[in-house]
Amino acid sequence: KNSRSVKIIFPEGLKKIGVSAFEDATSVLYMDVKDADLCYPAEAVSLVGAGDEIDQFPRGFSQFPDTLEEIGDHAFRCIGKEAYSYNKKLMGYLIIPKTLQKIGKGAFTDCGIVSVYIAGPEKVSEACFSGSRRLKLVIFGDKVKTIDKLAFDACAAIEKVVFSTNNKYKTV
Repeated sequence: KNSRSVKIIFPEGLKKIGVSAFEDATSVLYMDVKDADLCYPAEAVSLVGAGDEIDQFPRGFSQFPDTLEEIGDHAFRCIGKEAYSYNKKLMGYLIIPKTLQKIGKGAFTDCGIVSVYIAGPEKVSEACFSGSRRLKLVIFGDKVKTIDKLAFDACAAIEKVVFSTNNKYKTV
């Protein structure tokens, strides 16, 4: 195992990340980091409310390109899981863009993400974040309509889940 953390920078125009593309990339700490000191997206902050509530979570964030349309099954399984062990840093905040149309099954299973803003797609797939033991905050944008079974199974650290007030959700 590697004692360094890794940063993945996705190219502009990226549309699809395939099945198991970054599976077991346990030392990844950031994905397409714009600036670790930037604050959260305004729409995520407005869903959570007062800045103090969201500020308790890491401000460094990872973001996929706005052109991304699909993430394959298990594409990021275990991503960032070991980064804390090596660096005493957490993967932090992940932003999933509104342009995303599909998140595959188990796409972020057992990952090291602490908080996630899911702006899109309409459906959060089966076992999407299952076993992500460091996940504390989940924010759903108004595009999300369905949360599949076991999407957040074994995510015992979750302290807060925020749903958009502009939406009606169906959990299956």
